[in-house]
Parts: sequence; C-alpha cells; structure tokens
Amino acid sequence: MAKGTKQLGREEIISLIDYDPINGVFRWKVNHPMSSRNGGLAGSIDYQGYRRIIISGRGYRAHHIAWLITTGCWPKDQIDHINGKKADNRIVNLREATNTENNRNKGIRKDNHSGFKGVSKMGKKWKAELKHGKTRIYLGLYLTPEEAHNAYAKKAIELRGEFARTRGFDG
Repeated sequence: MAKGTKQLGREEIISLIDYDPINGVFRWKVNHPMSSRNGGLAGSIDYQGYRRIIISGRGYRAHHIAWLITTGCWPKDQIDHINGKKADNRIVNLREATNTENNRNKGIRKDNHSGFKGVSKMGKKWKAELKHGKTRIYLGLYLTPEEAHNAYAKKAIELRGEFARTRGFDG
C-alpha cells in the first residue's frame, strides 16, 4: 500500500464493497471507474497472482480486505492462503501469519525434480532435508522420493505444525 495515505476503516470499506466469505468474491456496491457498474467484480489479479482492489487511488490486497471485513481489524502481520492459491480469498482459506510462517507454507520450487518439497536427487538415492530458521536439517538418504518425502513431512509437521506444507504425506 502507498505510504503516507490514510488506510480506510471497516465501515468505509463495507460501504463500497460487498464481500462473500463463502466464495471469496468481492463486488462493488457503488459505480466505480474500474468496474462497469454497481455489482461488478471488484479488483483484478496483479502480477504476483493476488487480487488487488483500488479504492480512492490506493491499492489494497483483497485478502487484507476480507480479513478486515470479517474480523473488524486490519491484519497485524501477513495473511496466509492456506491452500497456496493466492486468488482464493474465502475466509476459511485465510489465516494470520508471520513472514516465517507464511514462507513455510510455500509449495515446491519450479526447478524441483522430485515432485516433493525438501527432496532432491543425490547420486542414486533421494535426500530429504529442511530448513528451520537458519539451520539446514539433514534427514537422510532414501531409495525413493516418496520415502524421502515422508521423512520430510514428519519433521515438517513436528517443527512447523499447521504451517507445514506436506501435500502427498501418507504417514
């Protein structure tokens, strides 16, 4: 958000925007220059994949507005999309998080070849490791990427709790 401009309050926001917490959709309650008419979809998807809504010349991320409308206050830190989908603004998919917690919920990198977070090829075996704080934790070598992933997932759940990204975990 732009610095030096006043952040709108909940009442001002809800006088302009209708938010449906079940499906995560935002619609204008008023005619808006960026929308065809009252009832039109509010905002657009930005270059990072988040829905961004411009109000009085100031950009707001939709998940922050959803949090404000639902809880009555702006988030203290970041808002994490639990399922990792940045445009999914259903309230059940949003939670407050620190930067560290939010980063723990990231999916696999684009250059990942194993298909699993924390798993990489090492010779003829698969290495499992994770980073906790500034420390890399080596979890061992395994015959299959699935075995390495299970080791990663168990440790991630132990250390990260609800913020552990463990898709595909079967143990």
